[in-house]
Amino acid sequence: MGGRGGVGGRASVAYSHDVRRTDSTTLSSAAQEYLLALRVMAGDGSRVTAAQVGRHLGVSTQAASEMFRRLAADGLVSQPDRRELVLTPAGRAAADGIFRRHALCEWLLSAVVGLGWAESDE
Repeated sequence: MGGRGGVGGRASVAYSHDVRRTDSTTLSSAAQEYLLALRVMAGDGSRVTAAQVGRHLGVSTQAASEMFRRLAADGLVSQPDRRELVLTPAGRAAADGIFRRHALCEWLLSAVVGLGWAESDE
């Protein structure tokens, strides 16, 4: 029953439940908000923490930290020093897509529907 591992000589098969969501259309609206907030807040090269994003979004530091743990597990965010949040290339691509969609929606609401910029941002 040679060295294949497993039970009764059968090979073990590992199934991964690590489904990575990297397409911005498959992310929850909350996850999209966090990625967009991180993109905007870190846009000028600033160091950004979960606590800062939490304050920006009006949620607790604990809630923000938990969301960023999920986003890190999905390969969208990294925390090189355990505090600073950095978008990975996949996270940056997702955040850019979210940003473009928001900008397009705001433009449509203001230019086509006739709402003011402030109203279209709600």
